Amino acid sequence: MAEIVASRNDATTSLVAGLERAGSTAALVSASAVGYYGSTPAGGEPLTEESPPAKDDFLADLCVGWEAAANAYGGRVVITRLGVVLGAGGGALAKMLPAFKVFAGGPVGSGDQVVSWVSLEDVVDVLITAAGSSDYRGVYNLTAESPVTMKEMAGALGRALKRPSWAPVPGVALTALYGEGARVVLEGQRVLPGRLGSGGWVWRYGEIDDVMTHVAEQV
Repeated sequence: MAEIVASRNDATTSLVAGLERAGSTAALVSASAVGYYGSTPAGGEPLTEESPPAKDDFLADLCVGWEAAANAYGGRVVITRLGVVLGAGGGALAKMLPAFKVFAGGPVGSGDQVVSWVSLEDVVDVLITAAGSSDYRGVYNLTAESPVTMKEMAGALGRALKRPSWAPVPGVALTALYGEGARVVLEGQRVLPGRLGSGGWVWRYGEIDDVMTHVAEQV
């Protein structure tokens, strides 16, 4: 756990110190994660940038410290709280694709938990835009506007790959692999990109079937 914290906090603190020493006026665009909010109970209200961090939660505490390290910078700071990033080259789908390719894919856990996702391409677009535009500052939830259940996400991947989606991954297996990090995946989060949405951001991939079709074309 200490190594995970240090990899975020210490690296960001060192970057900020370097920028300050150099007298930089550049913007600092820092990653964080929707783990800041903890999980969303079934039927719970959506989480926005105004929602408080979860209490007694490792991922939430990690994000709070990470963001504090970035906000120590004296220039313009943009914090992006990333959802589950979907792309062909890694991340969540890298762990799901092999099973789907051999006709053994399915949802993780119950399948009823909500996934707040975002395409890799939209992440890149937002980061580049935020770095170059002084209109961007403060916290932005970097998720698509249409969260889905894990079952819906797995179904969309199955349709795109023309594979079944019937073999769920037991939650106990995920907990064994990721410990505390599995909690949000198994319990779910309904996070909305309130500030990006109100600012008129246009998503490349706003629907889960669109992004899964795009991913299937690359694998």
